[in-house]
Amino acid sequence: MIDRGEALVAVVGMRRVLDRSLKYITIEDREKASRLEARVDLLAAQLVNGTLSEYEPTSPSDYDDLLANLSEPPTPTQLQTMIASLPGEDHDDAAAFLAVAGGCWKYLQASLPIVVKRSLYGAQNLPPSGVALTTFEFLLQVIDDPLCVFELMNTGALLRSQGAALKACFPSIHGAIVQAVTERMLGDETDGPIALALSALTGMPYQDPKVTQAMAATDQAQAAKEQAQQQRQQQPQESRVGQMVAPPSSAPR
Repeated sequence: MIDRGEALVAVVGMRRVLDRSLKYITIEDREKASRLEARVDLLAAQLVNGTLSEYEPTSPSDYDDLLANLSEPPTPTQLQTMIASLPGEDHDDAAAFLAVAGGCWKYLQASLPIVVKRSLYGAQNLPPSGVALTTFEFLLQVIDDPLCVFELMNTGALLRSQGAALKACFPSIHGAIVQAVTERMLGDETDGPIALALSALTGMPYQDPKVTQAMAATDQAQAAKEQAQQQRQQQPQESRVGQMVAPPSSAPR
C-alpha cells in the first residue's frame, strides 16, 4: 500500500515545494493521490505490453534558483499555508505530507553539487560542472515526479542512482512499482529490456532470462546425472547384502 504522505508529495511535485509555488493542496491533488496506486498498476501494464505513452520531461532548473531554494527549508508559515486546505480530520495526511516533503528536501540538499572558491575576500559559490548539474537534475526528475520512472524504464534510460533516490524518498511508491512490474512480467520471456531496467530500479544485479533458463536446465541435468549415478552405486551394494543374509540351501538327502 502506498503511503498517503508519499502520494500527496508525488502528486503536487517537489519543484512546487522547493520554489514555494505550492500555495495549497487542492481537492484535485487529494483525489489524484487516492488514485495513485491504481495509476501505478495501469502504467505497469502499459510498460509490459508496450503501450506506454511518451513522457514529456520538464525543462532544466536554474542552478541559482536551486541553490537559493535548498539553502534553507520552507518556513513553518509557508508549510502551514500549503496544508491549510486539508480538512481538520485529515491531520494525519498533513503530518505525513510534511514528513515526506522534508525528507525529499534534505535528500536534494545533500545531493546538490556546490563549488566554493575561497580567497582573501571571502567564500564565493561557483557554478558546478555540467556533468555534476546534470546528475543532480536526474535525481530531481524522479523525486519531483516518481511515476516518470515508467517512461525511463521504457526507453532504457533509468539510472541506478535514480532508482536509489526513489527508494530513499518514496519507499512505498518504489515498492509498489517494483511489485506491479514484476507481477506483469511473470511468464513473459520477451521482457529482457524491462528486466534490465527493473534491475536499475531495484539495484539488484541483472540476469538475462536466457542465461537463467540455461543455468536452470544445466542444474537439472546435473542433478539427474548425480541421481542416476547414486542409483547405480546402490544396486551392487543391495545385491551383496542380499547374498550375505540369504539362508543356506539344504543339502540333498
